[in-house]
Amino acid sequence: SRVGVDPGTVLSASAGELPLASRRFVFLGPLRGLTLSETIQLAESLGATCELNIHAGINYVVACGSTLEEASQLMCAALAAETSDTTASSAIASSTTAGIRLLSERQFLALIPGGKASTRR
Repeated sequence: SRVGVDPGTVLSASAGELPLASRRFVFLGPLRGLTLSETIQLAESLGATCELNIHAGINYVVACGSTLEEASQLMCAALAAETSDTTASSAIASSTTAGIRLLSERQFLALIPGGKASTRR
């Protein structure tokens, strides 16, 4: 058995509900035990819209496979490029203004029904 997230557990726990509806995500890597395409497919089946690039319209950046510090730097660099502002402090301010939340894999799993229960070690 693979170590990581079990999509079947998550989908059965959601019971057809869409807990991630109207939320936009960028995954910086796959959830443990899944490929990136399986991760995106799972999130989309829970109602999420998944994108590949970080921009002001994103709600969450999920730092799978990265540390939160690395993910924060990536997020700031992407927003700085978008606003053509090269200072890190204003990029951080724009990420706050844009309302983008940076999540660890554990924080993401806490958002979804059965997420914590589906993690097999």
